[in-house]
Amino acid sequence: MAAENNRFFKRWKFLLWLACSLLAIIGSSFFFIANIEGQQAQLPPTPRITPTVSTPTEIPSPTLSPWPSPTRTPLPLFIDYFVDNSKGWLVGDSAGAGYNRTIDENGLTLSATNHKILIESLPGNNVYGDFLLTTTFIFQQGDKHDSIGIYVRGDGNLDHDYRFDIYGNNTYALIKESLDSTNTPTITYLITPSSSPCLKPTGQANTLTLLMKGSTLI
Repeated sequence: MAAENNRFFKRWKFLLWLACSLLAIIGSSFFFIANIEGQQAQLPPTPRITPTVSTPTEIPSPTLSPWPSPTRTPLPLFIDYFVDNSKGWLVGDSAGAGYNRTIDENGLTLSATNHKILIESLPGNNVYGDFLLTTTFIFQQGDKHDSIGIYVRGDGNLDHDYRFDIYGNNTYALIKESLDSTNTPTITYLITPSSSPCLKPTGQANTLTLLMKGSTLI
């Protein structure tokens, strides 16, 4: 009886020891796991490298500029420096009429002593539409009754035309000439005789420029 009690006591002692050992092992495992998790919580976070993707800069495609076309210098419709009479001006002395036309180193000289209009047309049979005319002239002698000027937009008989006149008293006028219903010559002053500081006195050179474009005279 005492032997059975002794074996029973040893058996329970062994079971108790085994249970304590298992508890110790489980406790150590729990402590080890908890300790590792605690250390992981205390470790500083590992830096993460975020790659930066650079956007390439778009390089504009080169554009070809058109090569500028050379501009052609317009040739004059008519030009004369009056070195000679190669253009074919009407020159000479009209005996008894009071007209005289000459060309020399001084240029083209027109004179009239009868106080009538002396007409000198451009040589040739060309008809000029729109044009720019520039001429230099010198009024040598005269008064307010004498003038020098330019006819434009005229017919063959000069019955219809526009006339820009510069007078011997240093004034100018713009005149329209036409025929009325009875074929009587009429004169209409578009600009009455007026003074201008641009006009130089008798004996000095004046340069006159007229621009004709359609019905516009500048």
